[in-house]
Amino acid sequence: MDGGLVNAPAAWLALLAIAFYVLVYTLLLKRRTPQNIVWGGAAGCMPVLIGWSAVTGSLSWVPFVLFAVIFFWTPPHYWPLSLRFVDDYAAAGVPMLPVVASPLKVARQIVAYSWVMVATSLVLVPVASMTIVYAAAALVLGAGFLIEHTDCFSGRAQGQTTFGRCGCSTARSAT
Repeated sequence: MDGGLVNAPAAWLALLAIAFYVLVYTLLLKRRTPQNIVWGGAAGCMPVLIGWSAVTGSLSWVPFVLFAVIFFWTPPHYWPLSLRFVDDYAAAGVPMLPVVASPLKVARQIVAYSWVMVATSLVLVPVASMTIVYAAAALVLGAGFLIEHTDCFSGRAQGQTTFGRCGCSTARSAT
């Protein structure tokens, strides 16, 4: 790569990512759907495809699986934060899932996305020929992630019907 330029596939993917983020996510969906963070997460995953393409000049299944891991990680990462600031999102007119759905429904979505994210991370074992060390780490860390999210959002963490030790919301109950 001379002069710091990238290849055409990486450039096109970067252009697509910017257009998707600005036009589709920000202008069309952010203030119109409670699943806005899911769509924003898709834009946030594009650097995986761009970087892979920039280095290899092509795409394979591996970057798409990495894209999927980040995609399914985004909701369980962001929705707990949005639970904490639900009143701010409501005041701003952003229909985040916690603004328009019950905390129990949000909790169920967080746990469901967490399960899919962990399962997707294990898809890398056969697709990217990952070692047993990766597989063991993904299983152990994934199990910890699932236990934390399941305990946190079920209220079992402290025998409460609120989101307990997660600190996501102390004002709204999970029922």
